[in-house]
Amino acid sequence: MRVHEDKGHPHFQRTKAYKQWVADLPYKVELHGLITLPPYIDSPPSIEGLIESIYPADILIDALTKRLDSPFKERCLLAITNLVVWDLKDGVYKRFAGVDVAYWPYDTQELDYITGGWEESVENMWNVNLPSIQPAILKLKIGMPVICTRNPMAHVGICSGSRGISTGLQKHIVEIMLL
Repeated sequence: MRVHEDKGHPHFQRTKAYKQWVADLPYKVELHGLITLPPYIDSPPSIEGLIESIYPADILIDALTKRLDSPFKERCLLAITNLVVWDLKDGVYKRFAGVDVAYWPYDTQELDYITGGWEESVENMWNVNLPSIQPAILKLKIGMPVICTRNPMAHVGICSGSRGISTGLQKHIVEIMLL
């Protein structure tokens, strides 16, 4: 759903109702568990349809070829659980042209001195994807929108929820232009 802050916008009342509905989610017991979306929220029939409605192909092409940040300043996909985030991220990832860059969380493993061996192989750790933690392998392409999920430099405003666009991908560094 697009959120409109301009009181003169024709969908401002819908935005106001949506914001209240989201604010009520944690507090109203009737909204816990399986819910039905309010009728004013357009719901595409598939994840691909949702991604296309937020990031149409022509906008992505313009963003990449012209190095524009504007298509992403007012567009964002948010999800409740990481399982949904993974599907959304993969859908957006596939729409971007360019070289794939993967960041692996583990490339070495230390010996467990208590048991005298290794508990899990590095390769096995690469395949652990739990809903409560980040994916084991981070895949990016230049120009993709990203959101910080940690507070790397909160003192300067780069914290959980900060949004940006990947502008450079090196071996141990992801360069991001903040929006």
